[in-house]
Amino acid sequence: MVKLFKSRLSNPFVLSTVILCFLLYSGIIKPSAKNLFSPTLSGEKINYIEGYVCSNPVKNKKKGIYSFLLSTSACGETINESNVRASCKGVVSVSLSEKYVEALFPGKLYSLSKESILVEKGEKLKLYGKYFSESNYFFTKHAEYLGYKNTFAGKISHLRALCRLKLRRLLYSWGNAGALILSLLSGSRDSLSEDVGNCFLLAGLSHLLALSGMHLSFFSNLFDYTGKKILGKRASFFAKLFGIIFFVWFAGFSPSLFRAFVMQLLILFASRCFLLQIDSFCVLCTAFIIHLVLLPQDYKTAAFMLSYGALAGIMLLTPVSKKLLQGRVPNFINNPLAASFSAQVFTSPISAVLFKMLNPIGIISSAVVSPLISVFLTLSIFGILFSILFPFLSSYFYSIINTLYTLIVYLVSLFSKCPAIKFNF
Repeated sequence: MVKLFKSRLSNPFVLSTVILCFLLYSGIIKPSAKNLFSPTLSGEKINYIEGYVCSNPVKNKKKGIYSFLLSTSACGETINESNVRASCKGVVSVSLSEKYVEALFPGKLYSLSKESILVEKGEKLKLYGKYFSESNYFFTKHAEYLGYKNTFAGKISHLRALCRLKLRRLLYSWGNAGALILSLLSGSRDSLSEDVGNCFLLAGLSHLLALSGMHLSFFSNLFDYTGKKILGKRASFFAKLFGIIFFVWFAGFSPSLFRAFVMQLLILFASRCFLLQIDSFCVLCTAFIIHLVLLPQDYKTAAFMLSYGALAGIMLLTPVSKKLLQGRVPNFINNPLAASFSAQVFTSPISAVLFKMLNPIGIISSAVVSPLISVFLTLSIFGILFSILFPFLSSYFYSIINTLYTLIVYLVSLFSKCPAIKFNF
């Protein structure tokens, strides 16, 4: 083990990652976020901004607002009902009332409201409210929809927005199971029951709801298999590449999904260059460095730390964990249990500091529920495709998927009853 550790540190990417982790999380260096909002008008005077949505909206259910990032194109001050327009650039964090966003959603309180705003990446909005310069935050009181860019990229982005809305409306007819599918495919958890979300958290399974490598690998393998069957082995590289890009385009980036995306691309192109032996841990370290260069602000997020920590634990400790569990547990559960235990070892200190809580049951619950989530996701994809092509089959898929959903929720609820370890420091 010691020899393996020393040999890994001789790799420049691994050594650079270790040094970067020490400098970042000790507070010696503090990278600033890129593209911060910088207006030509004084911050306290700004009461409206214009720009394009550049992140998926996330709902705070307690406050009834959605938060997202806006790439600004203009800002200004309203004086005596006339606008004093000023130039600006950069990204600002924005809040918007649910009455605007959910007017387009089925089954919501504001579904019949006329004050609808399509809040998806690439859509242009004009927001009236108040800007807080200290936190780079804009609180919205009123919003207007301004359309999208009349360019090829703008039309593709608008197509994505409409597809995500269409998917939401289709899955609404599938009830609670549809809400879980929506969370797994698009990262939108606003339709997921709060009780179900809490159960996933208490069972140590919240990572299954976060867009990550599991979801990206699923789509990558799905397109790879389909590409081989239809176009042959030679086209499998392009099919796999298309599957990766398509999923991140549709789902939108999160820190964990960006990590998975960079790693998948590195491994895919390395295999294309006929590199037969690929050190996965070296790939993880390389992705870590690339991630910090492109999105330095992510290093402070829980998703970033837990994603890299969990995968590092799986790669480094799983072989040792498998040996420790060998003969003590059945062979068929050895691999998933060893991987789950290894991930918990690396992420437990992070969870203890950030959330003041540990969920040891997550070691077992991940090994049990993760395979069921993969089956659930597979059936859901085929269910969606066949329901679009043959609408009369929708009710059959509804029955199958909801039965599996009931089983998953039952198990998650069972695991969530196991007590967590709480800290007061």
